[in-house]
Amino acid sequence: MKTPAKPFSITRLVSFVLISFLCVISVYGQSNEAPTRTQCKQWDDSYLFLFNFFLLAGLSLPLALNTLLPPTFGRRFWPLTAPRLRVLCMSFFSAAVLAIVFVAMPFVIGFGRFIFAGVGQTYFACETTRFGGTGLLFGLVGSGIAAIAQWPVVLALLMSACVVGGLVAFAVSAVLVKRLGLPSRVRGINT
Repeated sequence: MKTPAKPFSITRLVSFVLISFLCVISVYGQSNEAPTRTQCKQWDDSYLFLFNFFLLAGLSLPLALNTLLPPTFGRRFWPLTAPRLRVLCMSFFSAAVLAIVFVAMPFVIGFGRFIFAGVGQTYFACETTRFGGTGLLFGLVGSGIAAIAQWPVVLALLMSACVVGGLVAFAVSAVLVKRLGLPSRVRGINT
């Protein structure tokens, strides 16, 4: 007779503590030197370049997923053929992935790694430094403030981009269904 598995074990606790410790070390164990204004400006520009790229990804990713996935996997996974559900799910999925990667990842693993390799590890210290930051959306939002200090606005803009991308995807899907889908085949347009 098998004994039931323990819901809490010492190995899980140790692994959780080690992972937490590594995350804390990677973010807070960085250099305490105050960055110069020039360094802050360079890092802010690198971060803003990534932000603009992620903003474009938020606009185009729902459209790409909604256009490519139904013909590819629609026969195997039936919910992909429901346009409203598909657009809603793909937009939420895109928003969640972009938010986790761009907004949450720097707070968990810090800067200087992966896609944030061009941003210095002490970029968080630039939040209080006056260096003449460009601001989000090419200076329309938060001009003169470090972009990392505006993370709630960054999050809202990424979510908004995914919603707009979802609306465009829904419009494109409606046009494609009208032109290439079942209604056009019934009318005899696409025989």
